[in-house]
Amino acid sequence: MLPPTAEQRYQNVRICISMSGVTLLMQRWVRYMTRVVLPTITLADVFAGPFEEADLTADGVESVVSRGWPVHQAETVMDEWLSSATEPQNKTRRQLLADPRMRSTIRRQLRSYVSSLPRSPDAGRPQSGAS
Repeated sequence: MLPPTAEQRYQNVRICISMSGVTLLMQRWVRYMTRVVLPTITLADVFAGPFEEADLTADGVESVVSRGWPVHQAETVMDEWLSSATEPQNKTRRQLLADPRMRSTIRRQLRSYVSSLPRSPDAGRPQSGAS
């Protein structure tokens, strides 16, 4: 049997870097490209929304998987839920995560949504707009 290729070896690998690691990496990249030194706190403010989305997605996927769903379906469910529009803002939850004031509301909605999911994907699932 042939050993796996690099592509096969890393097919299901998920990499997670801390916010401080990403901001430090970006600070070094910006300095290398422009010779400008940005404070990492400035970069942290810029990346806060996407990091919150990644954290929320990881928590949501873990919760959905614990209800008996396969990882790939749990990821799809979370992506659909984050992409669905909310009332009355008519923005997606993903967009609302950019606002620090909305993050706790979105987390609460996530907990409610996950608890409304069936114990397995075969039992059907509620509309992705459920909050």
